[in-house]
Amino acid sequence: ALIGPLTKVTPAGSLREARARLDAERFDLVLLDLSLPDGSGESLLTDLEDFNHGSTPVIIFSAQEVTAEMADSVSANLVKSRTSNDSLVEKIRALIGNRASEGSTVGHAA
Repeated sequence: ALIGPLTKVTPAGSLREARARLDAERFDLVLLDLSLPDGSGESLLTDLEDFNHGSTPVIIFSAQEVTAEMADSVSANLVKSRTSNDSLVEKIRALIGNRASEGSTVGHAA
């Protein structure tokens, strides 16, 4: 709802579901929470490359801090408690750019 009506958000509530979605479709952006019920979302970073999504921007949006190495491997790293909704939306729009007006697809693993 925050991103707008022209963007399709595809949620995944677990690592298993996120992997299945990555295998089945392409995304313009992945919004990744590291705390998933069946493990760490960090493992999806490798999966993105395995599923040939290496150029897909990734925003880590999680309650926990990440290592400098992990932060360097993604497009943006935002901590939930320190990020306003406006800042999150601004970062998403900046990364998907003009594709938002074309109906971008955002994968959300949280």
